[in-house]
Amino acid sequence: MSQTFAGAAVGCLALCGLAGVCVGAPTLNATMTVDNQFVASVSTSPTAPGTTFLTGNSWPITSNGSFAFPGAGTYYLHVLATDLGRPEMFIGLFTITDPQGSTFANGGTQLVTNTTHWTVSNTGFGVNGVAPLDLGPNGSQPWGNFSTMTSSARFLWAPTFTSTVYFTTVINVVPTPTVTAGLAIGLLASTRRRR
Repeated sequence: MSQTFAGAAVGCLALCGLAGVCVGAPTLNATMTVDNQFVASVSTSPTAPGTTFLTGNSWPITSNGSFAFPGAGTYYLHVLATDLGRPEMFIGLFTITDPQGSTFANGGTQLVTNTTHWTVSNTGFGVNGVAPLDLGPNGSQPWGNFSTMTSSARFLWAPTFTSTVYFTTVINVVPTPTVTAGLAIGLLASTRRRR
């Protein structure tokens, strides 16, 4: 272990000890459903599915899941949605538990399904993405109201129907303040030691 890295680690541990608590990794929380089934994943690539964190195959039931981001950077929330017989839809409510700067494409820590901050493709993630088709707000027929969603969540699909479609939105994750401050203290301690 290098002196700089060791000093940073000690600084981070010292700060956590002083604060009594260490800030955890930013976490994505999802509540969603698809008529009829889906696979939700998080990736650092706009075209690759990444890590699956939630699946569902019964549209009347919302599924809940979470994903802890391993570090700072640009991430892509991908939803592979499959319809087994029309009608078809995707609806969801998503939050980030870290309000220290990590945001969705809308600049906030909460995002619902909408036509502004999501893209959809008929052929693959990151391929010829377009704005989704708006099928109505939460509560619209034939699906009705999902009480675990906000009234602003929209039912979505691709403008051109295919049974499988690919939804994507962007998430920007920043380092947690505790880790950043801890690294700074550690680096300072390491620099002083070298002098």
